[in-house]
Amino acid sequence: RIPFEPGNYRITGPPFTTTAAVLFYRKDLAPTPPKTSGELIKLSQSLINQGKIKFGVLGGTVYPHLWGTLIWSICSNGAMIFEPGDGICDTATIASYGFTPMVDDPRFQAAVEFWWDNIYTYQISPKEMIGYTRTDTDAIFKEGDSFAVWQDSIMYGTYNDPKQSKIAGKVGVMPFPAGPQGARASWDICWAWGVPKNIPDERKQVAKELLNYLISDEVQIDLWKVTGGPPVTISTREALYKSDPFFKVMADATIYTELVWESGGFYFAEWPKVMMTTGEYFQNMMKGKREDIPKTLAELKKEINEIVEPTRERWGVQFVK
Repeated sequence: RIPFEPGNYRITGPPFTTTAAVLFYRKDLAPTPPKTSGELIKLSQSLINQGKIKFGVLGGTVYPHLWGTLIWSICSNGAMIFEPGDGICDTATIASYGFTPMVDDPRFQAAVEFWWDNIYTYQISPKEMIGYTRTDTDAIFKEGDSFAVWQDSIMYGTYNDPKQSKIAGKVGVMPFPAGPQGARASWDICWAWGVPKNIPDERKQVAKELLNYLISDEVQIDLWKVTGGPPVTISTREALYKSDPFFKVMADATIYTELVWESGGFYFAEWPKVMMTTGEYFQNMMKGKREDIPKTLAELKKEINEIVEPTRERWGVQFVK
């Protein structure tokens, strides 16, 4: 459900698949994946020192790929870009907090410092990652050069294909490691088709028949087996959980983990600019000095406040702090 207008929610299309965000990892190198960010750092350092990998954890940093670095790490440390935190992306909820940025919150700052330290202090992520898209990190992971990489679950089929990946058969999935003040978490995002209102009735009927086919158990299971995208229907998920061992692993790491955010994005006109600006600041902080991070986050908060002022006016809310 997304807000059609402030305060008014409407279903805009029938779902056909979901993507659950995870950290893919080399299960041949760690049968039991790390549960916290600290454990991830220590394990990565050990594997690098043993010469088994070149990098620990990778993710995209350029817009719009910072879901693979900054976003999951702030979510896993109890934060988000807007109050109230805890990874909440629902526009109506953040509107009730006046679209208040929380980028200067200690939990947010700790997540930024986590990535700065990964690059410079612990040296488990390359400095070049500051300019990576998630396509760049895909290539490195498939070569077997990193322990973990962020991606949507639908990349499992690619990572486990011996024609495309050197680590086929060695790929596991785990929830985002918990930060010092957060919880293990993931998100479960539903993707939907929409049928335009202004097309002829006969085309609408064909579209509806296709959509009914796409959400059938047979197709949903095929999508899962080929791509790693969890089915949209609860009954199909429950059946797979009982019959498919890997689906149980994926589900326990994502859609059935301790804390799941069912929406992975905001729906208001200024959101793309907010995310792009946040990404630019994040990249600059990764290039700069660690002690400058708090000052830069304060500057980011000021800029985000200016960006979302038209949003507040449309929703009839005020900045609360």
